[in-house]
Amino acid sequence: MKLIVLEGPHDANFLQSVLSNLLKINDFYLLCQKCGKYKKSIKKAMSKLLEPKEFKYFKEKYRAIIYVDNGAPTVLGKVLPRFITDLFGKNPPVKIEILTILDADCNGRPQVVKKQKRIIDDLKEKLTTKMLRHTRIDCTERFLTITHSKSPSYMVSCQIHLIPKSLEHQIVANWLAKGNFSRTEKSRIQGVEVHKAIGHISQIRGLEKKDVYQQPVINGWLNREPWFRSVVRTVDSFFSQTP
Repeated sequence: MKLIVLEGPHDANFLQSVLSNLLKINDFYLLCQKCGKYKKSIKKAMSKLLEPKEFKYFKEKYRAIIYVDNGAPTVLGKVLPRFITDLFGKNPPVKIEILTILDADCNGRPQVVKKQKRIIDDLKEKLTTKMLRHTRIDCTERFLTITHSKSPSYMVSCQIHLIPKSLEHQIVANWLAKGNFSRTEKSRIQGVEVHKAIGHISQIRGLEKKDVYQQPVINGWLNREPWFRSVVRTVDSFFSQTP
């Protein structure tokens, strides 16, 4: 079973475009709680993953479930620990693979790598007190893997991928470079923080906000961007791994 965890609905719009347009993957199930009510959305997710018939249905029908919540603090502090602890040790044994794509809120490879490692270390600390006996937690700078020392077929792996600065920052920068805006329009977009800039682009171009995230992917504007190519490689590799 593969799970992708995202911090917001716009991240999901972006990823859907990557999956459908570039990787030609459409057999995924999107579970998105747009209002960001963690308790309601996580309860709905766990009902699909813990009930045996539901789990079997989703595992056989979809290559992945994409779960969307409300912000990195919720994802890191609540969602990932809950997924990992509740899904580890399912019967019959099954390998659970989780990919989380988040904003780095920093720039430069050393800073991004350092933050990835800090996230993994924090997650390990949270899980150490919650996991059952006979479990082993192995970590690298991007991966956390939990296995049962006596039954290795029980396994949960979690991978963290960070987008330098933020997805919004990268999307706005790309629109400014490729969107053929007038000088006045550029000034309007550049004069506000990135979330408001997304709104300005939406208004100027007469697009829904989801299209502001998806069109750069569909138009191929991002294909030479290192951060984007890294996301595509990570997602492609995630889906290529055999269960």
